[in-house]
Amino acid sequence: MMHNNVHGDWFCGPGSFFSSFHFGGIFHLLVWGIVLFLLFKSISLLISAGKGQATATNHGNPSLTILEKRYASGEIGQEEFLQKKRDLKG
Repeated sequence: MMHNNVHGDWFCGPGSFFSSFHFGGIFHLLVWGIVLFLLFKSISLLISAGKGQATATNHGNPSLTILEKRYASGEIGQEEFLQKKRDLKG
């Protein structure tokens, strides 16, 4: 029984996109390496942009940043921190 390939061999088979290149597997590795690198960079930029937006909200209010530092150092307790945070946010 003959296998009927619905999608064809447009990428890797005979007469495919890469069949005219005579660099062997190195060319394929190079292309896939570039594709994966660009995908990785795109995802990492999206993640870092999301983190930048989250930290930018606290840096817009220096009083809140100071309050968070005081709470983190143990200078004030949780109840005082939450009350002052509510007061600062209005």
